[in-house]
Amino acid sequence: MNLDHLYRLISDGEKDRLIQNLAGSISQVSRDD
Repeated sequence: MNLDHLYRLISDGEKDRLIQNLAGSISQVSRDD
């Protein structure tokens, strides 16, 4: 599925939380290295 399409399905607030969760997960993985 296209990310742009997904973004249209969620509100801006949800999007912000999603991005923060994603960034948190990524930084956790990076710290493990």
